[in-house]
Amino acid sequence: MEFKKHNFNKTKKPIVKKKNVKKEKDESVKLTKEQKFNEFKARGLTILQGKKKKFLSLRNIIVIVVLVLVISFALIALSAPTGIVEYISTKTALMKSGEAFPVTYDFSPAKAIDYNSDSVLVATETELKCYNNSGNLIYSRIHGFEKPVIKTSKIRNLIYGLNESFYRIETPRKEVVNKKTANNQPVIAGDIADCGVYALATESDDDIVLVTVYDKNGSEIYKYHSSNNYVTGVTLSENGKKVCIATVTTSKAVFESKVLVFDLKRSEPIYEKKFKDEIIFAVEYSNSSDICVITDKNYRNIDDDEITKEYSYKHKFLNKFEISEDNILLYITADSNSSNGSVVLLSPDGDEEAVFQTEGTFSDISVYDDRIFALGEKVFEYNTEGKKVKTTKIKSGAVAIQAMKKGCTVLYSTGVDLVQ
Repeated sequence: MEFKKHNFNKTKKPIVKKKNVKKEKDESVKLTKEQKFNEFKARGLTILQGKKKKFLSLRNIIVIVVLVLVISFALIALSAPTGIVEYISTKTALMKSGEAFPVTYDFSPAKAIDYNSDSVLVATETELKCYNNSGNLIYSRIHGFEKPVIKTSKIRNLIYGLNESFYRIETPRKEVVNKKTANNQPVIAGDIADCGVYALATESDDDIVLVTVYDKNGSEIYKYHSSNNYVTGVTLSENGKKVCIATVTTSKAVFESKVLVFDLKRSEPIYEKKFKDEIIFAVEYSNSSDICVITDKNYRNIDDDEITKEYSYKHKFLNKFEISEDNILLYITADSNSSNGSVVLLSPDGDEEAVFQTEGTFSDISVYDDRIFALGEKVFEYNTEGKKVKTTKIKSGAVAIQAMKKGCTVLYSTGVDLVQ
């Protein structure tokens, strides 16, 4: 039998070509292990169990994490001018779910109400009660003021007694400041900025008015004296760097009001404006520069050194008004006893957003976002086009209302309830 001889060294061309390519590649790139590692590292690659895999180096991961944390803390800091710890403790305190609306005050009539974006504060004859937007009681503290006045900011609240010398600053967690004014002088006006800076106007026995500005820790940082004018209002810019003071005086039986704006780094006012035959009811900073001024005849917006907008009541009576975070709401009637009137909604810079006529007599008005509430025998809700969208029956004896995120708080002399 004859066996054929097989040539086992002979291979197919494709295979030979493949081997030659591989061989040429291996010969042309002679890298040590350290060089290969550096090459892979430069490409963002690593060797894992003999395979190439993309990765982010540990250094890059750390940098990204640090940047995320810095940005997060910066955003929180913008919302927490009095401190991140205080901000977080306040926000967590407002999540509490305790006693809820409706609430009855059997032995302590309600006297005042105010609202910030997260809570409603109600001062009864003896207690200050704080409720969240759901109507749950957050805290209740004894106050001891005969005529309590509430001023709110993002985190802290100022509570003082009108013509009394005591005042205090507090959060839902604790009292921050609780003390008397200098020389026990009675407080006639006050305000607190979002950054925690606060101001008090006091009056001495010889009719000298003193406006004192304090830092967030309660230390004096600025003073203004006036012996010829009575202070009707005081307001701080949101960053606490400016204070606006409203005064009034009489000359030959004619009222003259004045607005003074001070930079806390200067002794002289940076802006001064007089209004003859007008009484200033309220002044309020809407941001770091715009000031809302409400008199008995006009609404004005002042942008630091000039009047940018003016709205006249046209010889009608300003029955009620409210300065909220986003709007100014005016209720204007023909006279103090008129049953019909008009509601005017203005933006903080004085632009007219809505004007509509109403029927009936309103004892209070309030606005939140695009919801306008009016208190009569019932609670009426309007949209910004003046359309009545809802009417809610309420108990008799309502004395005030306060619009909020989830509806309208109705304050009675004997309790509080929520209209949604």
